Amino acid sequence: MSNTQPAPVASERTPLKARKVSFAWEKTPLHWVPGDPFTTHTINVLHLLLPAGERWFIHVYRQVLPYIHDEQLRQDVIGFIGQEAVHSQAHDDVLPRLKELGLDPTPYTAQVDWFFEKLLGDRTLPPGRARTWWLMERVALIAAIVVHERLREGEEVEVRDPRNRFPLAEAPAYLFVAGGIGITPILPMLRSVAASGADWRLLYGGRSRATMPFLDEIEKLGAEGGRVTVVAEDEAGHPDAAAALADTVEGTAVHCCGPEPLMDAVGAALPPGRTLHLERFTAAAAASTGSAPFEVELRRSGRTVRVPADRSVLAAVRDELPYVSYSCEQGFCGTCQQRVLEGEIDHRDELLTDSERDDSMLICVSRCRGERLVLDL
Repeated sequence: MSNTQPAPVASERTPLKARKVSFAWEKTPLHWVPGDPFTTHTINVLHLLLPAGERWFIHVYRQVLPYIHDEQLRQDVIGFIGQEAVHSQAHDDVLPRLKELGLDPTPYTAQVDWFFEKLLGDRTLPPGRARTWWLMERVALIAAIVVHERLREGEEVEVRDPRNRFPLAEAPAYLFVAGGIGITPILPMLRSVAASGADWRLLYGGRSRATMPFLDEIEKLGAEGGRVTVVAEDEAGHPDAAAALADTVEGTAVHCCGPEPLMDAVGAALPPGRTLHLERFTAAAAASTGSAPFEVELRRSGRTVRVPADRSVLAAVRDELPYVSYSCEQGFCGTCQQRVLEGEIDHRDELLTDSERDDSMLICVSRCRGERLVLDL
């Protein structure tokens, strides 16, 4: 055994390409593993199962190709299609060999074909979003199948950090206001500021002490200095947000999560010189400012879409670019944030900061104040 380390590679990216795969079926006995018919049967079943699945993978990904505009990704998908085509043919060659050995796999393979057609086949759907959604669902199913089939313990998988749209702001002092389960995103912040020795206070309201999560830990965190005020509705009514805010110093960061009336009260009573950071259970009610149709140019894609008065920018864009990410469709998660190159934005979210609003928008809810927007898509 050599301890010589392999030479470094220029790039860790391995392009996907079709490579020749073949099996010597004529030399393969009926029982591949002597004395172990179960393992042999499992291997045979896989060889009969894989070709149909791989053929349907190819069918779906051929439909995906016209939507892919990243050239590297496009080449990888073409390589994947070629790879699956070669694999399908190689596995399919077992059929005549099994027939030579006195086995007829046709009833089984017919059922497998039926199954994959139901799982990944085309459906009679009207043009537009319905067809696009079904295509995306099939791609997601294939991804899940491939991960389950091929990912092994010890393999490296590239992941990204989770999005945090409610971070702890840097400030000389903090006031946290939580209502009920709204304490959940506040609790890690309390642990952080308590450990750092920062100046902080918490106003925590709920229906009763028995229903307020993490109460024991929170009271221990604020045991010194009277930092925590707990207001149980069945004992003392609703928390007095105005009084808590009046006791803050200039520069205080106010973090609030809870029912809509509580957050409205905090926003209404916020003194000058304090910053407000909100985490909502659901999106705030959209302002009734009306909507008008407009055009959106997708600069990098060289396309222009019309956004009717009754559709969102996200919906219109995804008709052309179905890979565009989104989640809540209500303007509070930030997944669909896109850079705006030209045009006046009608911001209808409560998530983006003032600096983010200068050149970006959440395309699930925000619109155009004029007749045209240009997005960096």
